[in-house]
Amino acid sequence: MDEEPDINTLLTRYFNGEVSLTEKKAVMEWVKKSRYNQYHFDQLVEYWEKRTVDPKLISHEFQKDKIWSQYMTTVAKSTNSKSRTSARVFRWSIAASLLLLISVSLILMNRDLVSDTQELVMPLATIEKYNPIGQKSQTQLPDGSKVWLNADSKLVYPENFDNSTRTVYLEGEAFFDVFHDSVRPFIVVTEKVRVQVLGTKFNVDAFVTSQETNIALLEGSVKVTSDRQSDGLLIVPESGVSYSDQLGIFREFSKAGNPEMFEKAMSWKNGKLIFDGVGLGNFVTEISRWYGVKVSIEGVPRNDWRLVGSFDNEYLTNVLDAISYNKDFTYELEGKELTLIFN
Repeated sequence: MDEEPDINTLLTRYFNGEVSLTEKKAVMEWVKKSRYNQYHFDQLVEYWEKRTVDPKLISHEFQKDKIWSQYMTTVAKSTNSKSRTSARVFRWSIAASLLLLISVSLILMNRDLVSDTQELVMPLATIEKYNPIGQKSQTQLPDGSKVWLNADSKLVYPENFDNSTRTVYLEGEAFFDVFHDSVRPFIVVTEKVRVQVLGTKFNVDAFVTSQETNIALLEGSVKVTSDRQSDGLLIVPESGVSYSDQLGIFREFSKAGNPEMFEKAMSWKNGKLIFDGVGLGNFVTEISRWYGVKVSIEGVPRNDWRLVGSFDNEYLTNVLDAISYNKDFTYELEGKELTLIFN
């Protein structure tokens, strides 16, 4: 927040309809800077749009005290939680809470449709699940939905979903088995796309280092949107889309037409490692992420290096033994250090 000292003032002016075009652009740029900014902005929008049957102006000081009291309660609850929340996210939550304390207080002070008996629940308690390379995990969300989180991936979600949406934030890859709720859509926000569903099973591959974001659907239906494709694209079961941020376009694929790609999205959580025609760079990334090793290369590999194959819960040495002969390399593995040696 230090680099945006006036964002609280801009947000207040934005929700009061007093911003210029330049100020509105500044707010939107702040929102797009991170998924966390987007989350809190969405919550402010929700508070702003709420109406009550008994309108009564709440004083600025009263509202500040109320929000601060709820914030302290939330922090205490979050501190005692058994869920593993990183120190970085906790520090961010404190900074975000101070922004919300100021912004929401000022906004509500100027409104004539807020009841002094209304309970205001601040979205401060977030949970972060992070898997380092070589580690996968399964978790259950507050609504009963299940998530399988891949290695080198992070999932951020609120301790409790609100009454309108169920929004989570993903970096990396995760398979979702979403509990059906016809009232509250489930939304996965990544750096490049948003995936919205009611209840379904699907996979999202959204590693930041990848040039494409891939969504594959097993059951149900999902809608995928991006900043450039706001209308979005509907996906049917046993199909998916790849989104290129560089080109700003979606490319469709299916289980029938791209069996390796679809199977890879569905099977990684069960320990099946699939290479669907990857080059050496992607092979190294997959091996490093899957087995938690640091990979270095000696020598010069062939330019046409492509790999197709699958391995079901195999040791790294077994994978390397199977591939090294056909791909003309030897290897040295010492602890978590792997060297691929090309002749």
